[in-house]
Amino acid sequence: MKEAMSVSESVLVDMLDCSSFLARKPTNKTVDEVFQIGLEDRATAYHFIYREGEILGGSAYFDVGLSTMGHQPAHFLWIRLSVDAGLRLIKKFKLRKL
Repeated sequence: MKEAMSVSESVLVDMLDCSSFLARKPTNKTVDEVFQIGLEDRATAYHFIYREGEILGGSAYFDVGLSTMGHQPAHFLWIRLSVDAGLRLIKKFKLRKL
């Protein structure tokens, strides 16, 4: 994830607190704080997703990140990569499709 952040087009952190609202909203937590919560939360889910045509006029991109669903409020880290950067990380870390 840290390497993905170093070549990212953008990084976003947001949160979801279902006890008070049903939509994500900005958080004052830093990327490092959310990453640390993710390391400590056993229910953290990590993702590396290829997306096509969902935003920016149909351009393709990779979305790397995590969600801390076992921690309330839940925090989300979104790292957006160009297709080329995503493919380089897949090759470097020998990632496989699930």
